[in-house]
This record gives sequence, structure tokens and C-alpha cells, in this order.
Amino acid sequence: MAKSFSDFQFGKERRWSDGLQAFEWDKNNWQRVRFFGPVYQDQKHRCETKTGKFYPEFCHAWDVENDKYFKDKEERCECCRLDLPAASRYFVNVIDLDEWENPPKKVKASWSPVYMMEMSYSLCMAIQDLVPLNNGKDVGHPVHGANILVKYDPTKPPANMYTATLELKDQPIPKELLDMTMTQEIDGQKKVLEPDLEAGIPAHFIYNRAISTRDKMEQSLRRNGYYDAKKKGGAVLDDEDESDEDEYEEKKPAAKKAAVVTSKVSSAAKAMQDAPVATMSSPKKAAKKPVDDDEDLDVDDDLDLGADLTDDDDDEA
Repeated sequence: MAKSFSDFQFGKERRWSDGLQAFEWDKNNWQRVRFFGPVYQDQKHRCETKTGKFYPEFCHAWDVENDKYFKDKEERCECCRLDLPAASRYFVNVIDLDEWENPPKKVKASWSPVYMMEMSYSLCMAIQDLVPLNNGKDVGHPVHGANILVKYDPTKPPANMYTATLELKDQPIPKELLDMTMTQEIDGQKKVLEPDLEAGIPAHFIYNRAISTRDKMEQSLRRNGYYDAKKKGGAVLDDEDESDEDEYEEKKPAAKKAAVVTSKVSSAAKAMQDAPVATMSSPKKAAKKPVDDDEDLDVDDDLDLGADLTDDDDDEA
């Protein structure tokens, strides 16, 4: 099918945040949000380059429909076969309450205070810990949820970078949001997202997984020495490719505005349309993780996992 010039993306892979509004962290400042809708879970491997930098790879062996690894994980995913560390990442829709209460002076038809947030394991658990303070109700409940204050401090250890506290409990989602639609571009097609009036859930973004091909995953691993005999966990194979360090420039994803999106959902449990559903109070249990403590689980919290490559001290979430 013919495309316009703006439809082509040169020199970069698709990111999960393409085609929607991704939540941006304001470092060291409290941000007021209202969680709602389904929680999507995924797994990302943390791969090291020959120059000591890191880049993420979505796990090919993660079953996003059932929130668990496939039984033949090492056959499906080269990173799993090489036993590279992986961490759970969670994706959920949030209402930016400050933006909602202080909208732009000139509101465009496509404007919406709804964003999709990527969360680390530690942040997800911190949000879950607020449920007892909200009278035992899920903080993402459409009627009895809560307004949450979150803060991101990249100078702290990975397990402590995110702080969450309850601002107001038993807070319904603003009714005005149920009159709004959004647009999201998924695999080159624009979809209109509509609210689920029966469930009381506003229009919300659908998590569209961004995964590399098997060939590209192996090419990146090969360039960075994972098949060298001396590289721990790597198989001994002929390495014909030299490391192309120029290809690994530090990149930060450009802020993307969502087009106007539409994807109808029928209930909180059905809202993801064929995607796995969980809630903030009981996200689906992650499969066995390669590390035990929270700090190790969140080693990638200080990395921009949506970018192609980052330094250890990169401070994007």
C-alpha cells in the first residue's frame, strides 16, 4: 500500500511508544496521576555492548497473552539461551491530573490528558502497596480508585528511584473523560479508541509490543561478542562480523503526540481486546525472574529502555 513521506521511519526500529502518548517523567518533582484500565506485562533483556553500554531486547519467549514464558523459551529467544538478565516491565494508562485540571488555552480536538506509562517492577509494587490505604480498593478502580503522587529520582539506587504515595482516596474518574475519544496508530493503521461506558473507563491506549526479528537480535549479540568463546554465557561460533560501534549512538525517543485514536473495549477485564489483563492491586504474577532482590530486578530502571542504546547513568525512565 502506498504511503506518505511521514509514514516512513528511517534508521530506527519501532518503539512501543510510537503512535501514542507516552508518559514523561519530570525528574525529582511530584506528579499527580490517576491509574485506570488494564495493566500489560512484558519482559526486557538487558544486553551489554563491547564498549560497556547497554541496550534492551524484548524477550521473544515471553507469552504476552498469558503473562508467562513459553516452555521452549531457549528455542524461541536467543537472549534466553544465552541466559541474559531480564526484568519485568509494566504498561498502564494514566490520567495526568495536572494537565487535566490545567488544559491548554486552545484545546485541539485530539487533546487528551491520557498517557501510557512504563513501570518497573519496584514502581508497580509501590503502587500496589497503596491499595490498603485506599480502603482496600484497587487504585485503578473507575469509581473507587485513587489519585496518586509519583516521583522519579534518577540519582537514587535503581530499587529506590520511584516513590509513590496516596494523595486522595476513593476518587472517581472525571465523567468528562468518558465523552472523549483518542486515536492510536498501530502497525501503520490509525484506530479510534472509544470509552467503555459500561465499565466507566475512558478511551485508553493499547500496548503494542515492539519486538525485533530473530535475525536482528542475533546480529546485535554477535556484534557485541556474545558468541565469542571468552564471553560468559555465549556459544562458541565463528564471529565474522566486526563490532560496528558507530551504529550504537545514544538516542532518546522523540516525544510523540498521539493522533486521534479509537479502540472499543467492553469491560475492565476485556479492555485490552486480546491482550492480557491485570489490575494495579493484583497484576498478573511474573514468571520466575533471574534475580532475587529488587535492586537487581530494576537494574534497567535508569536506562531508557525505549531507546536503541544508553549509558549506565542515563536518566530516562
